[in-house]
Amino acid sequence: MSKYRHNGILTPTCHGIFEMDPELTESAKSKLKLLRDKYYPIEIDPLLSDSDKVPHMLEWWNVSHETIVGCGLHRDALVKTVRESCVVLRNGVREFMELLWKQGIPVLIFSAGLGDVIEILLKNFNMYRENIRVVSNFMKFNEEGIITGFKDPVIHSFNKTAASIAGSNFSEMTSMRSSVILLGDSTADVHMADGATIDDPQGILSTVLRVGFLNESVETHLDKYKDIYDIVLVNDDSFTVPLAIVQSILSYNQTPIENIHNSAQRQ
Repeated sequence: MSKYRHNGILTPTCHGIFEMDPELTESAKSKLKLLRDKYYPIEIDPLLSDSDKVPHMLEWWNVSHETIVGCGLHRDALVKTVRESCVVLRNGVREFMELLWKQGIPVLIFSAGLGDVIEILLKNFNMYRENIRVVSNFMKFNEEGIITGFKDPVIHSFNKTAASIAGSNFSEMTSMRSSVILLGDSTADVHMADGATIDDPQGILSTVLRVGFLNESVETHLDKYKDIYDIVLVNDDSFTVPLAIVQSILSYNQTPIENIHNSAQRQ
């Protein structure tokens, strides 16, 4: 939902925002960077299968979470850091989210980052509604507001799917959908709608429209994105296309969809 670049400058990710927290020690920042330098190349290695990558992702996230917990961060400091961050929304995101809310369309926001950061941002932009569920890594705090750990399960790039919330209250709203709009910006994101549609092995009763945002290394990744996404938006920092798609669907139906469509979306 946030811009990849603003005025030519990269905007921070969830972890990037978090690492601005003054309570995060320099030692912890250095360790998190070393982990990122070690494991990120594995995450994007085209020669490795997803199943081969998963153990490395779990190790990366578990060690990162242990490092974060060791700093004894306070929830109030995190809220202040997020609110002061320089995140800029893509043009059209507010209208997109408002339209989905008014039509009662469930929204799943998947992220291998930090769910607490995402929820604070949504609240800061007045976009946190009852039709939204964030599937991500959430912190646990004690009565004094000090971080004590992370909630299970660990969410990484290769397990952030609708199937991961099976059995939850929100899954009753989002499961067995006949249509899904999926918005992603990585090759792993195409699986986010897995488990969100009705049981349809022949692909006759359900439809998943996959829209991919390609933000960098266009020449390297464009062919791959075109293979796995139905629509590829290159260096597009707006939500013009997703908004137009939903508006067209609503216009065609002429009446509120009443939860027929589920929008699956990544921060």
